[in-house]
Amino acid sequence: MIETIPTTAQGPMGEYAPFRSELFLTSWPGEHFSLEAFEASPKDGSEQSLVSIPVTLTVPRAEVQLYFHDPARAPKDCSRVFATTRSLPLSIAPAQLVIKALLAGPTESEKRTGLASPFPPDASLRSVNIRLGVATVDFNTGMRNVGGACRAQAIQSMVEKTLQQFPGVQRVRITAGGSEKLALQP
Repeated sequence: MIETIPTTAQGPMGEYAPFRSELFLTSWPGEHFSLEAFEASPKDGSEQSLVSIPVTLTVPRAEVQLYFHDPARAPKDCSRVFATTRSLPLSIAPAQLVIKALLAGPTESEKRTGLASPFPPDASLRSVNIRLGVATVDFNTGMRNVGGACRAQAIQSMVEKTLQQFPGVQRVRITAGGSEKLALQP
C-alpha cells in the first residue's frame, strides 16, 4: 500500500530545511522498500526534488497460528479448520495482522498440503476491535454474499480459531460493512 504522509520542514522560507516525520506502518511492507521524500509544487502540486532512499526494516517476529480449511481432510465438515504456523512481525495490532494474513490466503507450500481459503476475492478488512472479550471483525461489503453455506462456515471458523489464540478473546463477531445480519450470507 502506498500512502503519502505530509510533513512540513521548519526553517527560513525559500531555503531547504531539515524535517522530521514519524511513520506508523499498519501492514508489513516487507523487509526491503523505498522511502520517498519530495516537495509539492505550489503551482500545480506536482512532485519536485524527489529523493528515494532504500530501507531495510528489521522487526522482531512472533510465531502465530493461522487456521485454514482443508476440503480434502474435512470434506463434510466445513467448520473444521487446520492450524499452520506463520512468522509475522510483532505489531501493536496483532489481531488485525493475522486477519490480513488469513485474507491473503495460504502460502504456496501451505496450499500443497491442502489448505485453502474460502474468502471471496473482493473481501477486505475494515477493522478489528477487541472490547470486553469480544473481537469484532468488520469486513467490507464483499463479505455479505460469500457463495454458499459451507464457505460461510469455513470463514467463520477460520476467523474464530485464529483470533481465539489471543488472551482476552472469548467471542468473535463478524460484520460486513458494519452489519452483523448481512455478514456471511450464503
